[in-house]
Amino acid sequence: MFIIILRVLPLYLNQVLIIAQVQTQCHLMKVMFHTQ
Repeated sequence: MFIIILRVLPLYLNQVLIIAQVQTQCHLMKVMFHTQ
């Protein structure tokens, strides 16, 4: 069970990082779009 968690955890963290990056980029683009 613990080995499965160790194998899945990096993939899960990778997904979270990708989602966070996309949300940050969208937010930055909205902010820049509104400031123009």
